[in-house]
Amino acid sequence: MGALVGGLVLAGVLVVIVLAFSWQSWRRRRGDADALYVLDEAAAFVHARLSPEAAVRLSRARVQRILEWQIEYQQVIAPRLGHHTVLGSGEGIEHILERGAEQGVDFEPRDVAEVIAADVEYLVSIGAVGAPAEEGEA
Repeated sequence: MGALVGGLVLAGVLVVIVLAFSWQSWRRRRGDADALYVLDEAAAFVHARLSPEAAVRLSRARVQRILEWQIEYQQVIAPRLGHHTVLGSGEGIEHILERGAEQGVDFEPRDVAEVIAADVEYLVSIGAVGAPAEEGEA
C-alpha cells in the first residue's frame, strides 16, 4: 500500500512539473514574460560589445565584476544614502572605481562608462526599459 501511495505522489509531482514548464513556455511564446536580468548573460552581452581597446583591458570576469558593483551601488549603497540613482551616474562610476582600487584593480573610467553603456543596451534587449516617462510624472 505504501509503494502505491509513493508512486501516486511521484506521479503527481511529475504532472505539476510538466504543467509548470508548459505554462512557462507558453508565456515565453506569447512574449509577455517579465524581463529577467541574468548577470552572466549580461556580462557576455556587454563584453561582446566593447571596443577592441576596452576588450583587451577588460576580461569578461572583470566586466562581470563591474556589473556586480554597479548593481551593488544601485540597489544597496545609493538607497542607504537617500540618493535617487541613475544608471551610469558619476557617483556610481566613482563607487566602481573605488571598489576596484580596494581589490587592487585600476579601471579606466572610460572603460567603466563603456561597460555601463553596453549594459543599458542589454537592459533594452531584455525588455527591462520602458518608454520614457512624461515630464511631470512621478
